[in-house]
Amino acid sequence: MKLLILTKFCISLIPLIIFIVEFLFGWAQIKERIRDSCDVLYMNIYIQVFNITFGYALPMFLNVLVIYASIRHVNLTSTLRRTQHHVSAREKYHHSLVIQFLCFYLIWGGLWSPYVIISQVSFNEKNVMNTFTLLSLIQIAVDPIIIAALDVRFWHEWQKVWVRVKNSINFNRPNRRQIQPLTMNLNRIQVKAP
Repeated sequence: MKLLILTKFCISLIPLIIFIVEFLFGWAQIKERIRDSCDVLYMNIYIQVFNITFGYALPMFLNVLVIYASIRHVNLTSTLRRTQHHVSAREKYHHSLVIQFLCFYLIWGGLWSPYVIISQVSFNEKNVMNTFTLLSLIQIAVDPIIIAALDVRFWHEWQKVWVRVKNSINFNRPNRRQIQPLTMNLNRIQVKAP
């Protein structure tokens, strides 16, 4: 548990430290625009390569490594020989998990990658930046839908949330004053004390 907490802490802290160091040494500057968002300009190509390596290539490599380890685990735990036709429910479940995992990361990488790469390059073309920012926002919006589509349990939870939201908007609350049927245990004897 301590390793998990330390890892989560480092994932958040290391990019912040790198960002602060880049500004302290003058490797990056903030370009402010009037009535608009600001841009970070990197002073040399080495900083851009460093940021792309640690902000994009390393996470993508780790994801590919996890996908490879998952596929290897499924293949090693499979007790079947290639000539057998019987597939256990556990093996089907493992194969479907690997396929779901692979689909999710392919879509995630395809929508997320252009924004991460182009945001590290000092790029002045506003239309291109807006397009890649839109792709990144689409990825953020589509993630819950993809996860819900890949796993039925998430899909059912999203349906429950949607019904609650719809009922709260339409004020369709269940009538709590309605008399509910009473269930009794007939094998139990109850005696009232005087």
